[in-house]
Amino acid sequence: MKKMLYVFLSAAVLFLGSCSSMAPSPEEKYDLPADFKYQEYADVNRNAAISQIYFDIIEKNKVYKDTTVDKRDSTSKAVSNCINLLKNENFARKIYLEYAFCDWFIDNEVISNKGACWDNGWEDLEPFFQDSLPKYTGTPRRNVKADSTIKMMCMFVPPAENASDAESYLRGFYYLDNGKLVFGQKFSSELAIWHYFETGRYDGMPYKYCNGRHGAIKDTTLATVRGNFYDYGKYTFCLENGQVYIAQ
Repeated sequence: MKKMLYVFLSAAVLFLGSCSSMAPSPEEKYDLPADFKYQEYADVNRNAAISQIYFDIIEKNKVYKDTTVDKRDSTSKAVSNCINLLKNENFARKIYLEYAFCDWFIDNEVISNKGACWDNGWEDLEPFFQDSLPKYTGTPRRNVKADSTIKMMCMFVPPAENASDAESYLRGFYYLDNGKLVFGQKFSSELAIWHYFETGRYDGMPYKYCNGRHGAIKDTTLATVRGNFYDYGKYTFCLENGQVYIAQ
């Protein structure tokens, strides 16, 4: 259900991009917490930022379908583009550490192999990466963890002539500065707000950092049970040292 919602939000922002002058302001459309800031929300919940890149690259990769008749050929071209760019180890490292955010993929079942993420990050992956990269065909080999990681990373590699161009594209959405997100012109504040309004608040996602002020720890007693879904919409939440609390 969540995955379909992201698809809906992505399509909606494409619509708003074509007629932004017609779109009402966020204040007119959404009942948000008084101190809600989309920048902080996306920083707290990295998935609100990376999902925009993920869906935009799906659109960008359609260029391969437009230039090939056989779908398999278009997939092969996208994979070749990814492999060529990931041969630049600095770029590959940046993709893994700053964009291929494992928690979002696992939560939304975009990848089936939860072993695509490495406990110690790039340090664990690096010894296997360059050996696996030229052997990757788009379908991970059985029991080859690095292949599953490459598949995940390729979801963030746009069609580009070189790694520098690809990185410029990604920075158009965001880049990290001392661990904090800095947003570019491609990043949609509207989509980030929708992310919170349509799913984040019901899932009990924190919309800000607590900065030392918070209520009780989030747990299921705060939710209204609706079938197999826990609705936390009665409260707002914040994040403090990796723990989610009721916001104050």
